[in-house]
Amino acid sequence: MAAVNKSHSESQSQVDLSPFYSFSDSKGDRHTLARGLGWMSIGLGLFELWQKRSLSRHLGTFGDDRLYLAYGLREIGTGIGLLCARNPTPWVWGRVAGDLLDLATLAPELRPDSPHRKAAGGAAAIVAGATLLDVYCATRGTWEDEKR
Repeated sequence: MAAVNKSHSESQSQVDLSPFYSFSDSKGDRHTLARGLGWMSIGLGLFELWQKRSLSRHLGTFGDDRLYLAYGLREIGTGIGLLCARNPTPWVWGRVAGDLLDLATLAPELRPDSPHRKAAGGAAAIVAGATLLDVYCATRGTWEDEKR
């Protein structure tokens, strides 16, 4: 029985998990991810500008579409910064800060008695996922040493 358990544990240690960790610490991969986040920010910002009334109505966020105007401009600005920066780390941390602001905006609508709870919950889940990706990118190190 011990031999069976040993071979089973050995086979578990040989599982190739590299597809799940597709972003390495190489300069190219980090910059590709940062560029992808930049384009995602621009796309999301344009969507927020285009659908600000609808977002405000469906998510119940204070009924003021100017909020999404500001958030859309923030996303576009961050996206441009990510695409243009030699060191995108501060811009990625800016995305993290924006994600936290988005989550704080959605939080009041997550109350059990909120008629917008389901939509706000879905939006919060998406933002939380984006936050994890942003933190992953931001903590991959600095690009300063790669300028040389």
